[in-house]
Amino acid sequence: MRLDFEDADVIQLEGRELAPAKAVAEDGSYLRMIAREAVTDIEEKFADRLEINRDLTRSLVSFQANKAEPFYRWFKYREGFSKPLIEYIIDHANVAGTANVLDPFAGTGATCFVANERGLAATAIELLPVGSNFIRLRQAISGVEPAEISRWLHEIIEDRPWERTNGRVSFSHLRITRDAFGPETDDALARYRFWVSGQPQPKKQFCDFLSYSILEEISYTRKDGQYLRWDHRSLRAGFGSFSILTIPCGSACEHAD
Repeated sequence: MRLDFEDADVIQLEGRELAPAKAVAEDGSYLRMIAREAVTDIEEKFADRLEINRDLTRSLVSFQANKAEPFYRWFKYREGFSKPLIEYIIDHANVAGTANVLDPFAGTGATCFVANERGLAATAIELLPVGSNFIRLRQAISGVEPAEISRWLHEIIEDRPWERTNGRVSFSHLRITRDAFGPETDDALARYRFWVSGQPQPKKQFCDFLSYSILEEISYTRKDGQYLRWDHRSLRAGFGSFSILTIPCGSACEHAD
């Protein structure tokens, strides 16, 4: 099924003339209607091959189910699979024994980590730094006792050692992230990163992960689809800005637990 309208006088759907291209360009609602009709046509064409699976709830097929899972809930990766979903697929596909699981778009590695927990070999491929960093972190701390990780968190949350340092490790902002933090938060984040730089591995890797896992929460921005929304207090606020009720300025890692 194909909609032809680029450089055309009329919109065509599989050879059928639907509407003048100029009218569609001026009224996006008409194009949306055509798209809905196209989806309906496809559903009717393949109705005998489609099956509704009531087991696949909204929570299961999104990140929401990970909120109750240790490790998997550490990093809010909205585009990722949930652990329960991968377990469901492995169980219902009877994947076992010497099977090798390949995830070419691994995200934060949920599929492969679940496979490993089930005793399966797994290979993850991920190009984006956000996902690959979390995968490396989980590998690095796989042999660390939970009590040790708790001690690291206690030091960060209760002792706040970075506040006693004079050094700072700032980062070069991209154009899209410039002015994303208030001055106090930006300074606290730079101090924290300086303190992290002097820690031994894998503690250093873990503490560094904490800082980038809360960047959105401590910023003037919120992700909205493919766009960033800016709080009205930021220097970037403009049309469509909004208000974040509380921003933990000067407390860059307060919510790390």
